[in-house]
Amino acid sequence: MLQQTLMAYAEAVEQNNLPLAEEIAKPIKYLAALQNSATSKVATYLAEALAQRIHGIQWQKLMRELALRPGGPHAFRLTGVGPPASDNSNHLHQAGWKLTQLAQRIGVEFEYRRVVVDSLADLEASMLELRSSETVAVNSVFELHKLNARPGALERVFSVIRQIQPEIVTIVEQEANHNGPSFLDRFTESLYYYLALFDSLESSLAEPQDNAMSEVLVDGR
Repeated sequence: MLQQTLMAYAEAVEQNNLPLAEEIAKPIKYLAALQNSATSKVATYLAEALAQRIHGIQWQKLMRELALRPGGPHAFRLTGVGPPASDNSNHLHQAGWKLTQLAQRIGVEFEYRRVVVDSLADLEASMLELRSSETVAVNSVFELHKLNARPGALERVFSVIRQIQPEIVTIVEQEANHNGPSFLDRFTESLYYYLALFDSLESSLAEPQDNAMSEVLVDGR
């Protein structure tokens, strides 16, 4: 099961499917911890390598498009916001380094900054050091739902977004009705949502092994 999950992760990375890759990656450390074997150790290192590879790929196409614009490439400044690294890895730093290398190759004026906060709710507009000449865009992928358990957190994040006045905001979140302010309501909605989801998996997947693998992928922490 661990090998199958790792292969699915690699396929998502190859396809540049960032949301799918991030979802598949969640249970890998858990599965590896269940096994004390050479396979689990290799899987842990490969998963880390895949994570470093995929972080930042969503910006590569944008940079290439900027390089092809009539009149020459525009300047591009990217600010990565995230928590302190929990280990020796630093995905934000790795992503910034890779994008800097790409920008040099294709001739795009590029600047990367990293803003470290424990939570998005701790972010302040002044930390972003915006410039009056810039066109601002905000991109959030599977981050906002993490703020539900913290009262007022979402409101603070959206307040910062309003302050910086972006031209565009893109948000990717799971389409499910379990993001309300009440813990009990979130729990109840989650219960019925995942009951329906697992019922559909059980009816559509004939092989028990395939079913078990899908459940691990969905339930990954």
